[in-house]
Amino acid sequence: AGRPTEATDTLLVDQRERVTSVAPFAQLAWAPAGAVTLSAGLRHDRVRFAVADRFRGDGRDDSGARAMGATSGHVGASVAVRPW
Repeated sequence: AGRPTEATDTLLVDQRERVTSVAPFAQLAWAPAGAVTLSAGLRHDRVRFAVADRFRGDGRDDSGARAMGATSGHVGASVAVRPW
């Protein structure tokens, strides 16, 4: 239990990993009345993971990539409270 099954000088992984992400957003604010501000925003996140498998000792090429994305938004209102 807990002992490696391979010799310590055995190469098991040789790969290049790359992660890229982008997350553009837009936000608007509008003050229709003196103390009230309305706001809205939108954001889109995209993350891409890529692996270039350089280890050929097992006879397989396990290279690949995966991208994930999600869009989120918000709507809000705030009131400026003034001291009495």
